[in-house]
Amino acid sequence: MTGTQARPAPKPSQLTIQRRDEGDDVTLSVCGELDLASAPALARELQGAERPQLGRIVLDLAALDFIDSSGVRLLLQAKERADSNGHLLVLTNLPANAQRLFTLTGLSAHLVIQ
Repeated sequence: MTGTQARPAPKPSQLTIQRRDEGDDVTLSVCGELDLASAPALARELQGAERPQLGRIVLDLAALDFIDSSGVRLLLQAKERADSNGHLLVLTNLPANAQRLFTLTGLSAHLVIQ
């Protein structure tokens, strides 16, 4: 019997979020992987950014490496809250893989993408 090599445990998903407030708008720059493990962190940031008199929440996704169904669900929930609360949720600098996912699933018709 040959020996098997132990694989190191996978690292938890890495996600960093930088917030920038500009008048009535909030920009959240997302870097890393948006998945089941990291979606709660972005959910907290999004909910923390929501306030009265908010114009827009802009999600800058230029450094997004990966998004799974948990991330997609989070974006749809944020869009629903934006519609209910009277502010706009805008996705900007969408990476090609996310853009393709949103196009194939029809999400691009429901989200504001710039």
